[in-house]
Amino acid sequence: SRTDAGVHARSFQLAVPPLRLAAEQWSPGEPCAAILEALNEELPPSIRVFKAICAPFSLELPRLAALREYRYYLPVEMLGSPERRARFEELLKRYVGSHPFVNFTDVARAGQLRSFCRKPSNRPWMRRLYTWRRGRRDAGFPSGDQTCGPVPRELREMTQRQVSSAELCPAPAGFEGLACVRLVGSGFFYNMVRLMVGAAWAAARGVLSE
Repeated sequence: SRTDAGVHARSFQLAVPPLRLAAEQWSPGEPCAAILEALNEELPPSIRVFKAICAPFSLELPRLAALREYRYYLPVEMLGSPERRARFEELLKRYVGSHPFVNFTDVARAGQLRSFCRKPSNRPWMRRLYTWRRGRRDAGFPSGDQTCGPVPRELREMTQRQVSSAELCPAPAGFEGLACVRLVGSGFFYNMVRLMVGAAWAAARGVLSE
């Protein structure tokens, strides 16, 4: 598991090389108390291992991850009136389904899109994209055309993601005063989660057109 800079994870999963273990302590697919205890003895108190399971040597955790879940927290007062909150929830649901999310990432910084950016034939389009974005930023993001022109088919296909859930849900204990946006999908690009939440919130306020 890994996160982007500025993102905090409740827990991580990782695979480590085989450790020396007595035969009687080996039970594939079952929690291993001996490894759990040994690892926690070596780690500082701020880092804890909650579960250790013996897995096949060839296990690749990234390939087994079918879904990824993000929870984004923002102050409850930002949601405003009950009507605006309901509108925000409605707009979040529009993300559910399979869509190209090219407008919800920084194309040049998304690792999954590196092969697209390196092709010489795509560089003119990339220059137009960032010239257009800088122009909108410098002009204070005026209303009007929200695209810089047709997106290359290759990029639309590469940014296709399946979102299975996008909802506003109660924050857990200890997070009083915060609203929780829960997003579940097949994968997320660089900055994609914060841009999805920000765009829906801006549209709910009427600052961004739908």
